[in-house]
Amino acid sequence: MRGRTAQFSLVTVAMVIGLLAVGQLRSQARPAEVTRLSAQELSTLIETLTQRNRELRTGLADIREQVREYTLLGSQGQSAID
Repeated sequence: MRGRTAQFSLVTVAMVIGLLAVGQLRSQARPAEVTRLSAQELSTLIETLTQRNRELRTGLADIREQVREYTLLGSQGQSAID
């Protein structure tokens, strides 16, 4: 009984280590994809990421403003539906 528990534990640990190793190898393989891009493609990628970053920052600012308004309305005893 004790031997089966130990074997099961070892198999489980080996599987977890295997999954972590595969994940590590895949994450290291991704940067190689960027090195294959041309200067024009990298420039376009940077431009796209910069634009998306601006959009996300604007969206975040809008959400923060809504939270501030809801907080003020809540402190005044009004509901957000009004």
